Amino acid sequence: MLYTWNQQEEERAADDWERKIASVLVSHEFGILFEALADGMKSRIPELRSACFISATWLIYMLTILPDTGIQGAARVCLLKPFVNKLNSAKDIEHRILSMLALNSFLHFSGKFQKQSQLSQP
Repeated sequence: MLYTWNQQEEERAADDWERKIASVLVSHEFGILFEALADGMKSRIPELRSACFISATWLIYMLTILPDTGIQGAARVCLLKPFVNKLNSAKDIEHRILSMLALNSFLHFSGKFQKQSQLSQP
């Protein structure tokens, strides 16, 4: 029983750490990292392209978990098109799945934007 409790505590601590790291990364210079990741996803260097793609997927997913700070719009502007392109061009099933995860996260953002726009209309 003690092992299970310790394991749950470790998982909770890891989740908290992951949220804090993601929050710091996306908040820096109002999401300038998204521009860098989008550029990296176009790189001719396969390792850089892959690392940026995976990192961008993780950050976009984390934005669905983090409190809304308005940074989702910057993420959408920088990364939506690269993820659509990746989904359409990826031959690797893992990359297609990660692209779909990121695009699904963008759908969560659009729900928030639709609610906000409905509230602002007279």
